[in-house]
Amino acid sequence: MSSVFEPEVVKAVLKNRFKSLDSQRKFAKEWDERVVKRFNSWTSQIKADLAPWYELQLKWAANVVTYCTYCTYLIEEALPLPVNFPVFEPRFLPPTYSHYMKRGAYNGLTPLTGCLQPLHILHPWYYPAQDLMRCPQCRGETLQWNKGWTGGLPRHVHGHGREEWAYGYQARCKPCQDQGEKSHCFAMTSPVFWQHREHWQIPAGIPLFSQRTAFARQLVDIIIEFCPKSTSGGLEEHIK
Repeated sequence: MSSVFEPEVVKAVLKNRFKSLDSQRKFAKEWDERVVKRFNSWTSQIKADLAPWYELQLKWAANVVTYCTYCTYLIEEALPLPVNFPVFEPRFLPPTYSHYMKRGAYNGLTPLTGCLQPLHILHPWYYPAQDLMRCPQCRGETLQWNKGWTGGLPRHVHGHGREEWAYGYQARCKPCQDQGEKSHCFAMTSPVFWQHREHWQIPAGIPLFSQRTAFARQLVDIIIEFCPKSTSGGLEEHIK
């Protein structure tokens, strides 16, 4: 479940949905402002110097989140996505050199372009299973998906062949909040959200999260398949 996401192409397609030039300009301005705001929010949480490839990664990821935010608006209004609204799978892939070459977009093309890594978006629109309504704390189907995106940085995910990232929506449990529970907001990228589920109960494609790291499902499947048959050193050599 992967889709290549080209920010400028997606923004141009969505902008052209509007008929008037003023509306198109307003949409493009709002898009850029949202991307900058998200990017600045992320970089303000990083104390060390920002590596050039990571800066490029966060800018691309901010565009992905901006697109998903517009999808959320349509969902909240119970509107179906129009035919001129591009739809992507929850695992967003960065454009490759081939995409830039086919579009003749050589300006700004650097080796860092090839360093971009996929981004998993965890949002109830992509995973609308009824089980996602269950609070991991009180176990009631009381979660409300109106809390917005998690305020932290995208989480690092160990993948098969290349590293990946994950960013998710967060839900609020009103009964837990009313009872004065300290924890009543749960992000989909938090291990607490999935703590009462076995790995086979988690919707396909969602990485498995622990306190310190996360693992892509393909990598987990490989570990499960080979772990009983080999040593840790043999498993590491096979994955390489």
